[in-house]
Amino acid sequence: MQESLDIHQPVQRTTDNGILTRNHVSLYIHIPFCQVRCHYCDFATFVGREEQRDHYIDTLLQELELYPTAELAVSTVFLGGGTPSLLTAEQMGRLLAGVTQRVQIVPGAEITAECNPGTVDEAKLTAYRLAGINRLSFGAQTFDAELLPALGRLHTVEQTVEALALARAAGFSNVSLDLMFGLPRQSLASWELTLDTAIGLEPTHVSVYGLTIEPATNFGHWQRSGQLGPLPDEDLAAAMLEAASDRLTNQGYEHYEIANFARPGSQARHNLTYWRNTEYIGLGMGAHSYFRRRRYANAVAFNTYLAGPVDFRHVAEQSQTEEIEETSFLNLRLLQEGLALETFRQRFGLDFREIYGAVLPRLQQQGWLTIEGGYVRLTPAAIPIANEVFERFLVEQASVPALAGAEACPTA
Repeated sequence: MQESLDIHQPVQRTTDNGILTRNHVSLYIHIPFCQVRCHYCDFATFVGREEQRDHYIDTLLQELELYPTAELAVSTVFLGGGTPSLLTAEQMGRLLAGVTQRVQIVPGAEITAECNPGTVDEAKLTAYRLAGINRLSFGAQTFDAELLPALGRLHTVEQTVEALALARAAGFSNVSLDLMFGLPRQSLASWELTLDTAIGLEPTHVSVYGLTIEPATNFGHWQRSGQLGPLPDEDLAAAMLEAASDRLTNQGYEHYEIANFARPGSQARHNLTYWRNTEYIGLGMGAHSYFRRRRYANAVAFNTYLAGPVDFRHVAEQSQTEEIEETSFLNLRLLQEGLALETFRQRFGLDFREIYGAVLPRLQQQGWLTIEGGYVRLTPAAIPIANEVFERFLVEQASVPALAGAEACPTA
């Protein structure tokens, strides 16, 4: 890491009575270990290396110490991967104990672990809960038994059903399911079966992700060679997202983000950090951080990361223009919350409506955007084409006079 970064320089954050407070951040911890690499996966993961997992945990804790730990208060923790549920109860307990010894975990913090069905039992999940985890996210992906092996998944439909029962037996009340649509040879009927099965399991949160074919994955190779099989077209994919919204909202889930649904009070608090574009620290190979207006990207090579947290991070300063752009797109993903005009003005010292004064009326006229009560929000009609809406902002911002020479953020 470069000497000039000076991430230990205090941030002046105060309460109303002027007392200096800790800097509240979210913490992402990447666990790259997997039993098998899924055919669609482009994450920093690999199979095996059980003998190096303890060394990896040690390195994660060393990396955390690069940050001003005495000043940090962690409000959410997310263990993602990879397959965090491959860690033993002892390894998970040691990792979380090491984190709590180094930073303050605020009371009531959300602490999530991603789990794969088939990798957990009641004893392991009970130990995870006692270690501090209070939310689980299961990678179900589909409840179509024929599609699971086509994705490269090892678990069965029955194991997903059992995993939720085990979670509740272990004392977890906050459980999320990840589902995927737009899969090769996936029909609308298959997707609706997955949705109905998921709803019947009564998770508190459901994420629905459209498949993206990444070039370096098995799916990418098979698509180029013509071996992948037919993918749903844009109309069918849009119908799948609409079916998810209809079915889940009819059962009392709030469609609070483009791809996410939650029971009232069960929104993914960690992911809200990303969508609000506020600070988070990412630990582990391939992890990313956004801390004090700098973006950090860790090395994706396992051995480089294990060598120790010295020179494994790429760092980039965040300009105000980049921060405005990312904040706008991420905030607008939040369908109910949207972008708060006053919060935006306080953060950047600029009026959102002036920056995007030309594009906003056009998007409103097309029925893709609303501005009311001090908030800018996507309309339901814009959800399937959200990326197209965001591109309109990119074109507009390229020639915004208000941003000329305004690279210093007044609230940094």
